Amino acid sequence: MVPCFDEPDFKANWTVTIIHPDGTAAISNGKEIGEVRETSSPWITSSFEETPKMSTYLLAIAVGEFKFFERYTNANVRFRMWSRPAALDSTLDGVLLGRMYLGFYEDRFGIEYRLPKQDMLALPDSQDGGMENWGLITYRENDIWSDAEGSGRLLVAHELAHQWFGNLVTLKWWNDIWLNEGFATYMSYVADSKVQFGNKKEYVFNAIESALQADSLATSHPLSFKIDKPVEEILDTITYKKGASLLAMIAALMGEENFNEGVKRYLMKFSYGNARSQDLWDVLDTVPTQVKGPDGKSLSVKKFADQWTVQMGFPLVTVRAANSSFFEITQSRYKINPYAIEVEKYRNPKYGFKWDVPIWYKLDDEPVKLAWLRRDSPLHIAANTERSTLVVNAERIGFYRQNYDENGWRKIIRQFITNQRIYDYYTKTAIISDVFAAAAINRLNYTTVLRWLEHLIRSKVSFPLGPAYAGLDHIRDHIFEEKDVVLFRRYVTKLFGKDGVYASSYCKVDTKECIDRSAKIFEEGVLSKCGPGSQASSCVGLPIHERRTAYCYGMKGLGNRAYDKVMELLRMETVPVERERLISAFSCHRDVSVLRSTLELAANREQFRLQEVEKVFEAIASNSVASELVFNFLLENWNIIYRSLRGQNLMLNKVIETCLNKGYTEEHYDKIKNFVNEHKEAAELSQFQKTLEIVRTRITWIHDNLNPLLNYFQQNLSLSFRNLVSTWNDKRMGKEGLQYCREQYEWMTEEMEIYRG
Repeated sequence: MVPCFDEPDFKANWTVTIIHPDGTAAISNGKEIGEVRETSSPWITSSFEETPKMSTYLLAIAVGEFKFFERYTNANVRFRMWSRPAALDSTLDGVLLGRMYLGFYEDRFGIEYRLPKQDMLALPDSQDGGMENWGLITYRENDIWSDAEGSGRLLVAHELAHQWFGNLVTLKWWNDIWLNEGFATYMSYVADSKVQFGNKKEYVFNAIESALQADSLATSHPLSFKIDKPVEEILDTITYKKGASLLAMIAALMGEENFNEGVKRYLMKFSYGNARSQDLWDVLDTVPTQVKGPDGKSLSVKKFADQWTVQMGFPLVTVRAANSSFFEITQSRYKINPYAIEVEKYRNPKYGFKWDVPIWYKLDDEPVKLAWLRRDSPLHIAANTERSTLVVNAERIGFYRQNYDENGWRKIIRQFITNQRIYDYYTKTAIISDVFAAAAINRLNYTTVLRWLEHLIRSKVSFPLGPAYAGLDHIRDHIFEEKDVVLFRRYVTKLFGKDGVYASSYCKVDTKECIDRSAKIFEEGVLSKCGPGSQASSCVGLPIHERRTAYCYGMKGLGNRAYDKVMELLRMETVPVERERLISAFSCHRDVSVLRSTLELAANREQFRLQEVEKVFEAIASNSVASELVFNFLLENWNIIYRSLRGQNLMLNKVIETCLNKGYTEEHYDKIKNFVNEHKEAAELSQFQKTLEIVRTRITWIHDNLNPLLNYFQQNLSLSFRNLVSTWNDKRMGKEGLQYCREQYEWMTEEMEIYRG
């Protein structure tokens, strides 16, 4: 907008004047102080108060036909939520939540918000989910009003946290962008848990899980590193969620109160200025704590945190019984593909991919204790290793995965059954997540893991199903032949029961009963209710939480008839969340030619908004009939897609990931590699290199694991089939039991015929 040195450590006070058309609203960082209307002129001149001293990237102006809801905080800060008039009714929650989060942060940090007003603006088209411009935060409509549980709330809390972390105190240079984003992410978890009864522990746990997956790749990057590409290229899971995970680990080590005291000191010391990671560590080290570090002296946050910020990756902590008297704990880097090579500048880090690891451990039913696994030596825990069970990373506080010798895993699984209260929910969840993660790098056989899972389910004990579903999803993501998909679905249906939550999600594999039921729901709730010119948000006769499923499976059952209706509704719909639900239905359509036409519409941005392009590609890519379609479509229509999304690197990388990441053959790998070599602009996008690593890893996984798993599923089902026939032939079966067996027999016979081809 103005000539300037657009670097974060050049700060200035800004006075803004906007000349804009009559009938429009003008908004900027400062509070408006006056409007001048020239006689018989179609223009208005709006003036705004001077801003606090701030970086250039935070300057913002907005002009449009906007409306707003308004409230005031307890400290009398005016709070407005702006949007298009058609979307205004959706904004009230945003302003109510925002004012509460703002008040929470003022109390938490002991520093008042430095402007007399806070505006938030929802935009129909934006590359960014949110942008923290001081006093004028912008959001993408789809993100702030998302269906995803809590995600809209967390986005609002995140951007408001930036008013302190990022705006009041700003990173000195982009290599510490994680300091802005990691802090805002972590504080959004804290704020939502206090203001909206969100669960901070669950938020942190999920952040750790996401970051562990991203950081297991050789194409990851450290939190702090020299920026040599557009900054948006590293606005990723590592920057946001690994950053938040590291801060959560440090807060757990220091104690929440001590950590918060350090944060207050940091904000006070660097207000209106700039800071580096090292400045934060130095300030945190001024807070006295009783915590001992790995050397037995008082914990040095600086020495500890450096190891986690300047090198990529994380440790796999392995426990084994060294003898009958003690357990030995060692570390190695967890890497999903041991043969993948890092970018040269990250290949030989200062700490050699070793970490001082805080080991929160639980020995039998004793309280959780803390010990240190040092970079240069193993840790020994004294115990009767034959009788005792040792679990590390109890409550999943540390940023690492756990592994055990097979007997150690077996004893832990036994504890799930014999002593259900010994581990809390997060310890159990981490254990199940990590046992699948160990299998993913061949530290355990998948068949062993599945037998343990079957044992837990048969025992009817309560355990977290989420990580079990995720582990099974990981297996499913490596199965591409339709008959093998049916075999897998048959196995999980047997595992969880025909009506189980996970099994029912495989309705999309064409179970006739499910498709017929869904088609009927679509007929009654959509086709019969919504005439020409209707908006789905108003006319659909289904509860909101059922619509996504109804649109999707309705399209699977009714084909082009449902597709045409969805497209008709999309042409009229103005509510962003409803549009997103309608777009998700493309994941169920079976007509590849129609799906191709839909991709063409999205690539040319016809009928779909900019922010919806990636959603269309994502929905179609998740369709089991369309993986080859989207893969080839991106490579064959690259020039159109690149031109359409040029300058929107976050969105472009997401489309690349969506289209190519399911590649699973050498031919797929070679196509991507040759494409990158032939297109200079593709070589400059980080996602292509990540995709090559992911495809190579999938090829290796399929080679190592797929056939043994398919054989295991087949054997498991054959045994189940024989047991069912035996039960049916039992003369003592009652009428109801006989009917159940007959239904199961017919269903299993149909499924097995599909599998046999």
